[in-house]
Amino acid sequence: MRKHIVILVTLALLLTVINASATPGHDDWGISEDELNYTTDYVEVEINISTLPAIDFYVMFPKYTVANMSWERLMLGGSPVLLESGHTTLSSDIQTNISGLWVLYPKSTYDIGYRPNGSNIDHYFWVNSTEQYEIELTGVDDLEYGKNYTITIVVTDKDTESAPDGGCWLDVIRESTDTKVYHRFETDGHFEFDLDWTEYLAGNYTVQAYRDIDYLEEHGYNEGKGFYDTEYGQTGITPDWYNWTTCGPWDPPEYMAESEQFIIETSEPTVFINNDVLYWGFDGILDIGFEDFDENNISSIEYKILNEDEVDITGFFLNTTIAPNSIKIQDDFWNYGNNGTWYLVLFKDIDMDGNEEWNTTVEFLVTSSPELRWLWVDDDGSISSDNTDGFIPEIPSLADQPLDIKFRIISKTILSILILVRTYPFLVMRWDYLQL
Repeated sequence: MRKHIVILVTLALLLTVINASATPGHDDWGISEDELNYTTDYVEVEINISTLPAIDFYVMFPKYTVANMSWERLMLGGSPVLLESGHTTLSSDIQTNISGLWVLYPKSTYDIGYRPNGSNIDHYFWVNSTEQYEIELTGVDDLEYGKNYTITIVVTDKDTESAPDGGCWLDVIRESTDTKVYHRFETDGHFEFDLDWTEYLAGNYTVQAYRDIDYLEEHGYNEGKGFYDTEYGQTGITPDWYNWTTCGPWDPPEYMAESEQFIIETSEPTVFINNDVLYWGFDGILDIGFEDFDENNISSIEYKILNEDEVDITGFFLNTTIAPNSIKIQDDFWNYGNNGTWYLVLFKDIDMDGNEEWNTTVEFLVTSSPELRWLWVDDDGSISSDNTDGFIPEIPSLADQPLDIKFRIISKTILSILILVRTYPFLVMRWDYLQL
């Protein structure tokens, strides 16, 4: 098969294209009018020579070994392939059968012993991977952080509709941090792994399958490097970066797939509301408990308080106690808005990437005080430090008695009566105190 491809090789344009925010392996990489991909077919390559000096160039393809990286002249029928001065096509149709950066190198410079390297390449074009594979995902619907799942990924060859010949690599990349969370080779193209919620945080994930087939030798992928990851080419694939020092023993794949995505959604913690009614103008405690899906604590949770107009009033509350399984917010007045439904927002972004792992909104009521209202002071004496939950956690021993229980009865005129109940094994006695 014979293909016709137009190539632009002006250095200024090359740098403009390659430094763009693009994904390697797609048609906005490289310099061809049409995407230039890996192929074993012979193609005619047409060159824009408007900015080239009037000299002959050798066509040189990238060559990778485990200890070096270089470019080698492309030979056909025993003769080097040239871009001759004044010509717009190469001297022969060529197979673009190696992915990576191909070089047009001055013939006169080469003939006196110089070779291209990362600092003397002025004219080049990029051969992209070919989308030879397809990816099918199962088990990726309605994923939530904090739960465990099993995801199955099957990669097939488009031509044979079966497993890739010789197998392929698969990467799962977390988009917000551009990091690989899964990197594995399978000979049958079938990947199955447990999505452990402790490792896979909330956010978008990209799945990519690929295979490097030139020279039948893999470079770099078995060392943990992935599909065009951040270690490759560093700031971008340009001549200055495309060398052994920055790329190492690694060349881009010839085969790839159109990527697929899945999302791990933010989860809502389980919430326990111990006190969801507060009185405007009076002191009170908003007491909320929370846990994950396995009834475990959620440490370092953050919060915001919004009044009935959904205005953030968090900064007014200076007496807040946050434990791994609860939050208690105490205030003397609760008067930073009007009566109505207020909101407590609980959230946690574990790695501060902008995707929250936990988020929920708790509604509570701020209302006018009744004629009389009850307020716990100490509901279990010295038995526990949780003094306002209304529970005595255990029967007090004789040594711990008498047990003092305290609460207030508060009137709307802000007259406060502190009542002490002192319990004995066989007797209950009361004292009433009047406090203004």
